[in-house]
Amino acid sequence: MVGPTGVFVLETKNWRGHVELSPEKKLLNDGKDRTGDMNTLMQRVYSVHDKIKALSGLDIYVTGVMVFTRASVTPNYEATIALHQDDYLVEKCLLWSSKNRNRTKDEVKTIASDLHALFRRELGGQKTSS
Repeated sequence: MVGPTGVFVLETKNWRGHVELSPEKKLLNDGKDRTGDMNTLMQRVYSVHDKIKALSGLDIYVTGVMVFTRASVTPNYEATIALHQDDYLVEKCLLWSSKNRNRTKDEVKTIASDLHALFRRELGGQKTSS
């Protein structure tokens, strides 16, 4: 997701039960360690950041967001990764603002266009939805 406040890499999980980030920074689903899923998302975040920088020359902040469609979530506001189950997630991400992260309309358009082209290439030229 690309907007004036940055780029957000969304990972949707259909887990049940309760999800939380432990004091040791482990992602737990009903006590089961699912940190590997969080690490995979962070690798995607770094990859998207590097691809945007290579394509557009913009060194922007990319945020990883895990969205849980069925699990209850204990928020942790100090986490590197955002854990959400809220219906208004997209609105909150796009409106969440920081002076250092706001992008111009032209930058948003460039990033979105570059990512669209990149993902189209990665899908072997298949059409992607805009």
